[in-house]
Amino acid sequence: MIKTSHHWCDPLELASSLQQNEANFVFLYSSLKTSYSGNKSWIGLDVEEICQDIDKLDIIDQQKWFGYFAYELDNLFDQTELWKSQPSWINIPPVCWMKFRRVLCFDHENQTITEFHREKNKLDLTNLKKFTPTPVASIKNINCTFPKNEYLQVAEKTIAAIHAGDFYQANITRKYYGEFSQKPDDFSIFLRLCAASPAPYSAFMRINNTSIISSSPELFLKIKENGEINTRPIKGTKSLNSSSNELQNSSKDRAENLMIVDLMRNDLSKICKIGSVKIGGLYEVDDFSTLRHLSSDINGRLKENISPVNAALHCLPPGSMTGAPKKRAIEWCATYEKMRRGIYSGCLGWLSEKEAELSVVIRTIILQDKSFEFQVGGGIVADSSSESEWEETLTKASGVARALGITVEDLMR
Repeated sequence: MIKTSHHWCDPLELASSLQQNEANFVFLYSSLKTSYSGNKSWIGLDVEEICQDIDKLDIIDQQKWFGYFAYELDNLFDQTELWKSQPSWINIPPVCWMKFRRVLCFDHENQTITEFHREKNKLDLTNLKKFTPTPVASIKNINCTFPKNEYLQVAEKTIAAIHAGDFYQANITRKYYGEFSQKPDDFSIFLRLCAASPAPYSAFMRINNTSIISSSPELFLKIKENGEINTRPIKGTKSLNSSSNELQNSSKDRAENLMIVDLMRNDLSKICKIGSVKIGGLYEVDDFSTLRHLSSDINGRLKENISPVNAALHCLPPGSMTGAPKKRAIEWCATYEKMRRGIYSGCLGWLSEKEAELSVVIRTIILQDKSFEFQVGGGIVADSSSESEWEETLTKASGVARALGITVEDLMR
């Protein structure tokens, strides 16, 4: 790959212009600086190769590949019967990774743009066609897999199962889905989501006729070339009307967080060198535009024979999206959730032969033609309140709702 430089310009404005004529396009945008991320953004242009076969991912090389792993990977625990629930409203392949002929890297701290390209000439970033966002199309209908009464019943069953010792925590989720009156402009919705809910792992992926629009605050895995691996699970949420101390000192939220820390330590221990897995930070409060989260930090060093692809597959699905113990929690959730989650609760980002940075797929809208879907959930533990858990899912949905031009009240119907 040839490496050249460009004068700094705003990555959001540049991506807006470049995406207009691209059937396959990726924009990983750090729209919020945090202590653990937000330093770089990426654009992928002119797709060269697409891999949608989990058994052929050994083709991933030193170049960056951009894409996702969905929640329901067929090889998970060798228990494909877990995924016999109704297909998701929008069906996309469970695996998709793309290599591009041109990649732009934006270094936010140093205000530099580096282009990696195969063609002899670098991109001409002057006189690009300006993108004009369009108003969001009206929504013709919206449905939910769990109306409030049904969700409260399942939450109560989950709490009872926890008290009975069946498991410690389960992340029950609800999917909203429906149709627009006309096909919406996908990048305009992405701009709305970035404005409503900025996050360190905002992402826009257009793959033929499907668009993935994400504003995730959660790091799944970050892997460095030297084998260092880091995960930062989020568990514990309150609205911004609460104080940081209230969240940090909440016994319910701390218990919810600690269970997933133990789960992720166990996941990492299977792929890391003995004795290398450590907790870097516990119960740290991160504030975002609509809510605040409780996060913890776990680090390790990969075994010599573990690639980033292998590391991701060993740790999927993210523990924060399942519950604990992982396998039993997944079985419980699959019993009651009426549709497959799809990419929601999986991971997306970039990876290469030795490095990776992947976010957990939450706060995410999927578009396909006139159809849309998004999903919300929360970890239920022994001292959860079903009504409070319901309210938490609405809080988490607020940014996505604003991006779609609807209100939280519309989600309560």
